[in-house]
Amino acid sequence: MTPFPELDSGTLPPILRSGSVKLIAAAVGCCFGFTWEEMAGPSRSKTLAWARQLVYWIARHDAGRGPSVIGRALNRDHSTVVHGQAVVERRRRESPTIKAEIEKLRAVCRGAGHVRV
Repeated sequence: MTPFPELDSGTLPPILRSGSVKLIAAAVGCCFGFTWEEMAGPSRSKTLAWARQLVYWIARHDAGRGPSVIGRALNRDHSTVVHGQAVVERRRRESPTIKAEIEKLRAVCRGAGHVRV
C-alpha cells in the first residue's frame, strides 16, 4: 500500500526465532514508519490496519503463533486476527507486488542480511 523506506535488517535481532509478536510488530511497524504504540493502539487508518494485518500473517506463518496469542499482543480480538490473516493471504495470491513486499518483510523479520524493503 505504501512504499517501504530503506531498512537495514542487520540492525534488527533475529525476531522470528524469538517468536515474539511484539518484536515482529515493532519491525513491521518500523518499515511502515509506525511506533509500537501505534501498532498496538486503537487507530484503524488504512495503512496502519494493513501493517497490523501483515504482522498477523507473519506471526502465524513464520513464528507459529495462534490468533489468540497474536490478538493479545496487539490488543485485538482473535477474530480480528483471523480476518486480517485472510485479507493478507487473498491479497498475496492476487498481487505479485504485494507478495514481493511480504517476502521482504519476512526477510527483515528473519534478520536476513542487508535487505532493502
